[in-house]
Amino acid sequence: MSDLQPNIAKPAPGPGPNATASCGHASSRAEWNRFRPLIKRLYIDEEKTLKEVMAVMEREHGHRATAKMYKDRIKKWNLDKKTKEEEAWAMLRKQMQREAAGKESAFRVRGKAATIDDVLRYFKRKGI
Repeated sequence: MSDLQPNIAKPAPGPGPNATASCGHASSRAEWNRFRPLIKRLYIDEEKTLKEVMAVMEREHGHRATAKMYKDRIKKWNLDKKTKEEEAWAMLRKQMQREAAGKESAFRVRGKAATIDDVLRYFKRKGI
């Protein structure tokens, strides 16, 4: 007889104890929707960084999720902070039209005040 050992199946590699996301806890739609106003307040109104929002949500509410999960929700909810190219062009066009008519302009983008200086800074940053 030979000394063969039985083939013992090893568990599949998966996230270790320091993984960022918990087992589906933060990914349920109801859970995200429950935290949406709080995430908006922290990220937009209080102008916290994504890392700060993630830390507050985990520490104070037990809501663990990856940065990608947060980014996906922020994009889905239209809460991203950066000016988009189409928004910048639209504000510039409107500014020029109103200036030609002798009117002043004030802009709001996704609920937040924006100035023509923001638009010009965007174009300068993009090299346009």
